[in-house]
Amino acid sequence: MPAPQPARARRVGQGTGRRDQGVGRTEPGRYADRVPARSPGSGGAPWDSLGLIHDRLGHHRRAARCYGRALTLYQRIGDRYDEADTLTRLGDCRHSAGDRAGALRTWRRALVILDGLGHSDVDRVRERLARAAPGEPG
Repeated sequence: MPAPQPARARRVGQGTGRRDQGVGRTEPGRYADRVPARSPGSGGAPWDSLGLIHDRLGHHRRAARCYGRALTLYQRIGDRYDEADTLTRLGDCRHSAGDRAGALRTWRRALVILDGLGHSDVDRVRERLARAAPGEPG
C-alpha cells in the first residue's frame, strides 16, 4: 500500500468554492472589515479601491467611509498625492450622492494639495469645480 501523501496547504486567499464564503458575490460591504488596517507599502490603496467599487455600485455612504479610511492612512504616511487623488474621488462620490457643497469643499482640499505639489492633475480638479459651481472661484 502506498504511503499517504501530505495534504496540500491552500494558498492565502484561495477559496474552497463554497457560496457562503462569498465566491461570486458583487457586494463588497460584507468583506470591508477584513481589509487590513495598514498593508505594508500600500497605504490606503485597499480602502481606496473598495471606495471606488462602492461608488460605482451606487453605495455612496459606504464609499465615503472607505475613502475616509484611505485618507487617514495616506495622511499618516505622508502620501500627499494619493491623499489628493482620494479626495478627488470622494468629491465625485459626494457629487453623485447630491451633496454639491460637500463635493466642492472636498475638491477644494484636493486642489490645494495638488497645487502645492505642482501636479498636472490640478487642472482636472479645477474642471470639476468649474462644472459644479460655474462663476465661483476654484
